[in-house]
Amino acid sequence: MAKEENIDDLLAQLKEHDEQQAKIREKIKASAVGEAESIKDKINNISSLSGISKFDLLGITKEEAIKHFGIKQKTNNKQQKRTPSADDIKVREYLIKNPTKKFNRMGGKTYTYQKGPVPNDVRQMILEEIAGIAPE
Repeated sequence: MAKEENIDDLLAQLKEHDEQQAKIREKIKASAVGEAESIKDKINNISSLSGISKFDLLGITKEEAIKHFGIKQKTNNKQQKRTPSADDIKVREYLIKNPTKKFNRMGGKTYTYQKGPVPNDVRQMILEEIAGIAPE
C-alpha cells in the first residue's frame, strides 16, 4: 500500500513538473517572439532611415532569403503594356472615326476595323491616307 501511495505521489509530482515545464516553455516562446518583433522593428527602422536594404543589413541576398524561407513569389503573367506611338494613336483614331471602311489587302482580301492589332499593311495604308499620299 505504501508503494502505491509512493507511486501516486511520484506521478503527481511528475505531472506538476510537466505543467511547470510547459509554463516555462510558453514564457520562453513569448519572450522569443517579443524579441524577434523588436529586432524586426529595429531592422525596419535602420533600413528606412539609412536607405540600406534589409537584406544588406542582415548580410544575405534576397535570393538566399527566398530560398531559405521557401517564399513563393508572385508571378506577373500580364504582358508589359507598351506605350502606343504617335502613329498607333493616329491609326486607332482613324479606325474609330471610320469603322466601316474596307481596306484592300494583298491576295484579294479586305480588312474592316475590328478589336485587336491592325495588320502592318493596313496600318501603312491608313498612315498614307492620313498624310494625303494615297487616294481615298
